Amino acid sequence: MSEREESVIERLRVLFGHYYCPDCYQWKCTAKCGRRHQKELHEISEVIGNNQFKYAHKLLAKLALDIGENEPEVTRIRTLLAFLEGDD
Repeated sequence: MSEREESVIERLRVLFGHYYCPDCYQWKCTAKCGRRHQKELHEISEVIGNNQFKYAHKLLAKLALDIGENEPEVTRIRTLLAFLEGDD
């Protein structure tokens, strides 16, 4: 795994409460979170981890309609996507 990939994975872990297991190549939730939209947030983090940014934007738009554009989770994901898409 490259240094850039490790950096991106660490950012995702901090932002979403997930970690990437390089042994099984899967995202696993580490947070004991009672948030209503944990499933959707998990799906978005997996999609971002697979570099499917357009699909992540679609999922995020759907989530934002439900919980609101100004929700901190929506802002964090938008910021992360902007960073990743601009860092080629």
